[in-house]
Amino acid sequence: MALIFCLTSLSEPAIGLGAQSGFSEQEHYEYVEENWNSSKKVNFDEYWEGDNKWGGYHRVYPVQLNTEKLIEEDRIRSDCTDIRVASEGQLLGTRVQDNTCNTSETWVYFGNPDLENGLAFDQNESIDNIEVFYGNKNAGLSKYTTSVYNDDIATVLKPESAVGMYYGHHTSVYTNQETNLERNDRGTPEQEWSVDFQTDHGDTGTSEIHISDQDGNSASFSSGDTYTITPSNAPSWVDQGDTLDVYFTSQEVCYSGCDTDTSNVESAQWGYPVQFSNPKPAKSNTGSPVGTTTPILEIFVDEPNNNNVDVSFYDASNNNQIGSTQTISDSGTASVEWSGLSEANTYNWYAEGCSSGCKDSSTYEFDVNGIPSIDSINFYNSSTDHEFTAEAVVTDSNGDNDLDSCSIEVTDQSGDSNSYNPDFENVDGDNQAICRANIRYDDINEWNHLAELNVKFTISDSKNQDTRSDQNSFPNHDPEIESMTFDNYDEDHAFNVTSKVSDIDSNNPHELDSTCQFEFADNDGNTVPKSVTMNYNYGNSNEAQCFYDNINASMPYPSDTDSGFEPNEDINVSLEVRDSHSGTDTYWEEKSIPNRPPEVDVIGPKNGEGVLTNDAQLEIRVDDPEDDNIELVEYRDLDGNIIESFPNPPQQTQYTAEWDNLNTGKYEWEVEVSDKWDSTIRGYFAFERTISNIYRVRHTVDHQYSSLIVDEGGQASMFFDSDVVTDNRTVTTYVEGDGIDVEYSDGSTQKTYEVDTGEPDRFQLRIEALDTGSDELRIITEDDSVSTNTTTTFPVYVRESVEEGQSVPGLGLIQILSTFIASLLIYYTSI
Repeated sequence: MALIFCLTSLSEPAIGLGAQSGFSEQEHYEYVEENWNSSKKVNFDEYWEGDNKWGGYHRVYPVQLNTEKLIEEDRIRSDCTDIRVASEGQLLGTRVQDNTCNTSETWVYFGNPDLENGLAFDQNESIDNIEVFYGNKNAGLSKYTTSVYNDDIATVLKPESAVGMYYGHHTSVYTNQETNLERNDRGTPEQEWSVDFQTDHGDTGTSEIHISDQDGNSASFSSGDTYTITPSNAPSWVDQGDTLDVYFTSQEVCYSGCDTDTSNVESAQWGYPVQFSNPKPAKSNTGSPVGTTTPILEIFVDEPNNNNVDVSFYDASNNNQIGSTQTISDSGTASVEWSGLSEANTYNWYAEGCSSGCKDSSTYEFDVNGIPSIDSINFYNSSTDHEFTAEAVVTDSNGDNDLDSCSIEVTDQSGDSNSYNPDFENVDGDNQAICRANIRYDDINEWNHLAELNVKFTISDSKNQDTRSDQNSFPNHDPEIESMTFDNYDEDHAFNVTSKVSDIDSNNPHELDSTCQFEFADNDGNTVPKSVTMNYNYGNSNEAQCFYDNINASMPYPSDTDSGFEPNEDINVSLEVRDSHSGTDTYWEEKSIPNRPPEVDVIGPKNGEGVLTNDAQLEIRVDDPEDDNIELVEYRDLDGNIIESFPNPPQQTQYTAEWDNLNTGKYEWEVEVSDKWDSTIRGYFAFERTISNIYRVRHTVDHQYSSLIVDEGGQASMFFDSDVVTDNRTVTTYVEGDGIDVEYSDGSTQKTYEVDTGEPDRFQLRIEALDTGSDELRIITEDDSVSTNTTTTFPVYVRESVEEGQSVPGLGLIQILSTFIASLLIYYTSI
């Protein structure tokens, strides 16, 4: 392990003491003593040894506070500017070290103030009866302050040390200096020694550090602000346990003539200091308060050089040793019993550890049979009424069974108060309990249900008590709009709105203001406000209703002007309600002014219907629910082509369009009917353009058999008739076949002729067989006048045969039936 000296040359802040301008002259000791909530007495007797006197302007002294806890408990200003220090009835110059407010170690420096160019105390007197005041949230900076010019002051001062202050001038040749040598325990395990010295505000020149031991060995080192000696650069004659004398010399930069100034000499022992940690009981650590008058003191001791440490415990109030000294090897916990203590008292102790040198621990404080403490006050506001629960969390180190009573006094700003005496409620752990009560606005008649209240808790055990206050007010909950619903009118462009409103804080709705303020607005800037009377006779005990009807396109505002609203337009409907305490709630929704499009029924042709004529009549029936004018009726086909369109048609209930020049086949159509704001599209509807059989040409094959049989390579002839029932017209008839050649007797394969309703037209066909097998004769007539195509087929069978041209009759239907009947008779006769 390394052994280290840290030699520090650090400029010390100059501190001026005097009256601060801008503060009231009424701030004197008696004023502070009366108006500050708390004070602490600090014993400085042990500091007044040797030259530790008031020292004129040249010394300030530190005290330490845990302002972090005080601010957390709201017992001190968050910026620490209400801290005052006094002695013997006289306020002292006070300064809180920068950046230490709201920490567990807040350094407060005080000094002998200059009162009208005279010292408050004789500079040869010692400090006595030091008091630290805090707890006035209306206070500002102290009237008497110290001016600190170096924010690093806390890093170079021991809490137990006075600070030498000297005032230099730019015309000075010399600078007064002082060396304070002390152990610096912040490096682990290589502990440091540091040399602290102070200079004036002159211009610092060069400095040298001088060390020597008891054997006459010495060395000097050039130094700036800091110089550190470690085992690697220390003189070879420095040994473990040596007592070293340290001082420095400094040659100042000056305006005329320079000289060297020598500081005082300080001594320290080279070696590893003892380390302390985890003291118990200690308010700064754990274990306080204790529940016995014979507590065990303990502290963890560490000697980094693995040497034995002799540990002793002392009463910090008189430095008397507690118990006997014990030896710890290397590191471990030392402990001792401290007997003879009294209940409900505070005690301070420290430990001393001696190895290569001796070191004292910090001083630790604890309470015996600690005073019952109110840890926190909490308020839980009701969500349904003017009431709240006040709760105090209480700790007693002797256990919650030691708590005797809890009282709560609640006072409003007029001084009207009520008292509550609830029982303690146990919580997890043996030392904690809860005191709580429910506070209602009607607990006493004098309270206003919005009153601001001071809530004071007082808790007691068998010997002590604690008191703590906080403020709360009865909650007021804003009214609540629970819902907004709309209903459209059946036969008009209008709707109404209904909202349910509740008052959270009352069993009846009469805390609600009697007016419901509606506002209706569109996106074009048209706004219509409407006030209506609230309906209290609605719903449950704390509910009411806001209702407005007939919101429409022509609702007047003012009375001679339309609103500007239109059907299908989105209207922002907002509602604001208030209660008697100016609590409000606002709710809004969007609702469009209704418009129902025209209703369309299709008369025909509908899906699957047939149309026999060239022209189809597309018929619909129309009805508008609000009796709006029909502005467009338009018929379209499947591809969107307009069949017929009627803009601004006559206002009637039935419309017809004609779709003409239709060929046979399937067709689809739709229709769109519009009023001013909306439209209805119906479709598509499919129908088929067909021809009645009475319009078709009829073919009759004149052959006695159901089929024609022809030998391969042979020929045959046959006749067919062509006839119509209605209308004379010109047609064309084609003949063709599969596996056969077919032609008219004149050798043609088609004939165009006029067919009439008289005698049928007869034609002879000649058939030549080509390939054996089943073939087919087709007779096809095209009738362009009615766009029809009539096809008649007749079976032909070509067989192998020696004899050409023989026509073999086929089996007719009569022959087949006769053969079938004969077979049945033979079958049943044989049974």
